[in-house]
Amino acid sequence: MRHVERINTEGLLPLWNEYCQMRYNAEVTKGSKRFWASCLTYGPERPYQLYGNDVEKIYANFWAWLAVHNGKPVPKPPVPTPPKPEGQVTPGRGVQGSPLSILIDQACAAVSNLHPCANELVRLLLSGQNCYLSGPAGCGKSYLCAQVAGILSTVIGKDIPLCDVQVTGPNWSDIDYLTKIMPTAGGKLESIPSPLLNGALNGGLVFIDELDLATAESNVGGLNTILASRRIYHPLKGETIDAHSDFYFISAGNTDLRGPTPEFPARCAQDSSLISRFAAGTFQVGYSEALEKKILEPRVCKLIHDLRKKIAGKGCPVELSTRLGADMTRQLAAGLLTFDQVVHRWKQGLSADIQSQLFGGGK
Repeated sequence: MRHVERINTEGLLPLWNEYCQMRYNAEVTKGSKRFWASCLTYGPERPYQLYGNDVEKIYANFWAWLAVHNGKPVPKPPVPTPPKPEGQVTPGRGVQGSPLSILIDQACAAVSNLHPCANELVRLLLSGQNCYLSGPAGCGKSYLCAQVAGILSTVIGKDIPLCDVQVTGPNWSDIDYLTKIMPTAGGKLESIPSPLLNGALNGGLVFIDELDLATAESNVGGLNTILASRRIYHPLKGETIDAHSDFYFISAGNTDLRGPTPEFPARCAQDSSLISRFAAGTFQVGYSEALEKKILEPRVCKLIHDLRKKIAGKGCPVELSTRLGADMTRQLAAGLLTFDQVVHRWKQGLSADIQSQLFGGGK
């Protein structure tokens, strides 16, 4: 960390701050602005904390600017020494109480209505872990991933896009993970990189939803290599390449990947080799009543919570999900329907048997 030591010990810190402010004002992209803002906040250590030894260009640009700014030569900065194994922070790594760990906590604290799994999920992703979210329909898995992408962007200091992939069924193939067939303006069909391939090539949080809808053969063929070795086949180039250093992976489904359940009979059992890719990063994501109390209209929240308690353990096949509550909340927020009308519209879509179990009558 000799670059950092020189900046901190030779009275150059005010000039470093001036340089960061200049770079912040000059940048037009959101990601770069975040990076230089974090350098202002956390000092010259910040690039090193995020990128380890891969910071020569950042510091070299500062020294070059300093030479012109001062109007006199500046000693050539030395090559940074490798970090010590203990007590250092490198990209994607952190220990409790480390600057990166503190930054994660700060980024999470700034998110309104934070999902209870978000903080731990970010930590696992930055540790290089593939993560799998298992939970009932509408429990907030997609909501969680959108929050995590924003938190990662804040922590890393540049935009980490959310690259969504929606598995559509057992006919999904391994090639569907890599390319998409799209019509061109001339009416012809063209193969383009999929969100997974784009995320792997350019960096991003890839979120594959409904993973357990695809067959084991499709998932093993399309995902095993990149999840294990961070290498991916690029079918448009005919070569296998290394994934970007800012590639992160989350998938989700309604089962534990070991086969269909009574609630989800169309799901596919997955190969043990694929399941092993998530062995240390599986989350059981249920309905969070604490989160629902924050984001749902109070009457809607009470209705859903009361009905869940009423049918608990009775095998009633109805989805009393966070998504349902959010839909009702949006309808009420529009101000065009009363609470009773919103509930009535929902009840009309239920079978008479389910209405009877929920409300004691068919109407």
